[in-house]
Amino acid sequence: MFSKIIKGVLVSLIATGIVSLAGTMFSGQSIFDSKKVADERPASNNSSSSTSSDYQNKKPSTSDQSNFQSNSGSKSNSNEEDYTSYINASLNKSNVSVTIIDGNGKVRTEVSNEIANIYKRSGKSTSTGLIRSKFIEKPEFQELREGNSSVIEKLRLKSFADYLAIGKIQYSMRNGKLVDGTVVCSASITMCIISTNSGSIEQSFTISNANGNGVTLDQAQEDAFQKLLDRYFNEHSTL
Repeated sequence: MFSKIIKGVLVSLIATGIVSLAGTMFSGQSIFDSKKVADERPASNNSSSSTSSDYQNKKPSTSDQSNFQSNSGSKSNSNEEDYTSYINASLNKSNVSVTIIDGNGKVRTEVSNEIANIYKRSGKSTSTGLIRSKFIEKPEFQELREGNSSVIEKLRLKSFADYLAIGKIQYSMRNGKLVDGTVVCSASITMCIISTNSGSIEQSFTISNANGNGVTLDQAQEDAFQKLLDRYFNEHSTL
């Protein structure tokens, strides 16, 4: 009887030891696995910090942006048209430079010279042919006639003249009524006197109904033109 009791106690102790040992082994495996998982998990904080740093390194600096804007501006400026090619730079600077065109937009050299002589008779130094024909064909020529200060500056006109006298002359013909076989010509001129120093219109006027008579068209036109010049000198020769 006593030996049976002893045997039961021993069995119980052995069973308890086995269970305890198994628990310890299982617990150690769990701790090991947990540590392994923790070691394999990516360090999210360090990765985020590295990404932010890389972005800052790739982001263009303020100086780079400034250089780009500066280079863009220089490229834009280099594409601007050079207006100095429209000027006859071989001319000496004068008080008044005269350019007269006709109704078709063509330069009338002989008329320009006669108008320039009017100012010369008033004591001014003069020139003609300052503005080249290729500029007169451009829309900017009309802007110049209207006193556009930007165009005046681009052409650098104040380096060549104090005043720019731009005009358009027109003629109209009809048959004479008082004398058969004669022709009557009516001449008119519209002028714009621009101050290159102020970049604005100094004078603007029109001389019209300068009538001339002749047997031929040329005679009538010449007569009308001379009468127009007389009125110009008497009424508009001073600046």
